[in-house]
Amino acid sequence: MKISIDVAPSVDVIKETDAATTRVASGLQLPSVNVPLDTDAQTEAFYALAVSPSQVADNKDPDTRTDRRFQTSQPSDAVPAGAISADLFYEPNYDTVLRQIVEWVVRHEGPILDAVLARRIARVHGFQRTGSRIQERIERIAQQLFKATEETVGTFYWPSEIEPCEEVSFRWSADDDSTRGAEEICNAELLSLAKRILLRSLSEQESLIAMARELGLQRLREASRGRLERALQLAKTS
Repeated sequence: MKISIDVAPSVDVIKETDAATTRVASGLQLPSVNVPLDTDAQTEAFYALAVSPSQVADNKDPDTRTDRRFQTSQPSDAVPAGAISADLFYEPNYDTVLRQIVEWVVRHEGPILDAVLARRIARVHGFQRTGSRIQERIERIAQQLFKATEETVGTFYWPSEIEPCEEVSFRWSADDDSTRGAEEICNAELLSLAKRILLRSLSEQESLIAMARELGLQRLREASRGRLERALQLAKTS
């Protein structure tokens, strides 16, 4: 069952996360700049965001972060050794294995974007690209197992123990490998983060930078920036 809870205009679905994990020491506010990302997105605008180590330390929330961590899952842990097979990926009798892997990833990472779910499972099978055939195969199984919400960036699948809702606790990245882009986080989770940031009584630009910092990002795509801006606006009215 899919539920639409998105209130934002359409933006492009990302192919891969643009999550720079190295923070740099500089001033709080920086002007927007145009930086090429890759051959598929040469013209996409970026906004450089940077903070000093002291600003990061001052705004940490150790009492709540311990239990609210996002950790990239290991799909191979879902099944016995040797069960994963790229050769059998499209075979109907491989559905049992795929169901176990899909359940594992959604349970550990959900709410999770459809593109991310497909990418996790493609990589564990050794596929370097996540084509439409692969994504459709994974989504057919995910749709049978989980409730979902539709947003402009794609479909988010929710773990069975969490009912799709308008707000869910934000999860900080457990490590550099678990950094998520704004497009990979559902609106409900971004709203939770935005509400926390608003408690700091920062300016709008400072709030955007603070949100990006909490995501572990040094750079934001223009679409990502818009996603955070909308979360802040919604937080102000909810």
